[in-house]
Amino acid sequence: VHSALDLSRELNVNHFTLGNIYAVLGEYNKSIICFENTLKIQPDFEAAAKRKHAVLCHSKLEGALEAQHRALQKTLKELKDYQKKHDLYQTNNEKLATEQVPTEVKIAQRIAFETAKMKD
Repeated sequence: VHSALDLSRELNVNHFTLGNIYAVLGEYNKSIICFENTLKIQPDFEAAAKRKHAVLCHSKLEGALEAQHRALQKTLKELKDYQKKHDLYQTNNEKLATEQVPTEVKIAQRIAFETAKMKD
C-alpha cells in the first residue's frame, strides 16, 4: 500500500486503505494521519471521517481500559500485602492467646494478692 502511495499520493483510496490497515494493527496515530490525508484530498469522504472518529474512540477506550487495568493491578497488590500483614497479625494474636495465663489463674492470683494485702 505504501508503494501505491508513492505512485499516486493524490488517490484518496490509498490513504483510506492504509488508514484501515494501521487501525487493524493498532497503530492508531498513523491510522488517523492517513484518514486526515484522505479528508484533505476529499473532504466529503464520509466513510473516512467516520472511520477516523471510530479510531479516535477506540484509541481512547483502549487507553482507559489500560489505565483501569493498572489501577486494578495496584489494588490487587495492595490487597495481597494487606493479606500478608493480616495473616501475620492472626498468627501473633493466636500465639499471644496461647501464651497468656488462663483467666481462672489470674482471678486466683488476684484473690490471693488481695487476701495477703488485707492481712498486712
